[in-house]
Amino acid sequence: MPNIIPLKKSEQEKLLQAALKVPNYFDINVYETVVFFLDTGIHPCILAQKEARKLRYVEEEGKKHIEWYRPKKEGMNAYTSLPISKRLAPFVERFLFQQLPNYRQFYNNLLKEVKKVLKKAFPKEDWVDKVCPLALRHTFAVNRLDGGMSVLKLQQYMNCSRKTLEYYTKYRPDMLQEDTW
Repeated sequence: MPNIIPLKKSEQEKLLQAALKVPNYFDINVYETVVFFLDTGIHPCILAQKEARKLRYVEEEGKKHIEWYRPKKEGMNAYTSLPISKRLAPFVERFLFQQLPNYRQFYNNLLKEVKKVLKKAFPKEDWVDKVCPLALRHTFAVNRLDGGMSVLKLQQYMNCSRKTLEYYTKYRPDMLQEDTW
């Protein structure tokens, strides 16, 4: 497995442009799925496992978010709650009310279709080979830190350990700009 690092801003834009070129993947909008990965840091199979995860869509005081059951460690229970951006709300609402494949590999294959477009457009760029769900999760984390989110709040959203957060924080915001890795 190649070294998993967050995508730079220009790489994120290229990824989104490539996703726009991929037709729906078994009736699922590819672009919106990639946006979901980037905007939430969550694998879409979480939404598709709505019964098992006790997923709830909540709207309070005009703000929308999703909550789901996510056991942490043995003997510990937890719910994760994530605000839904305006650009994600229509996708999440459609996603919640459809019966969709609930296994990870389906969405990983969807992402592979996007990578095919990227490889064709950017055959010599190494970052394309590193695009995967975990890289998009790392990208989400670094984007949120870059946007000023507190480390504690990010840790709660991502339901990750302090050690994992330390990995994300080593990618300083100025490193996200261009070619400064």
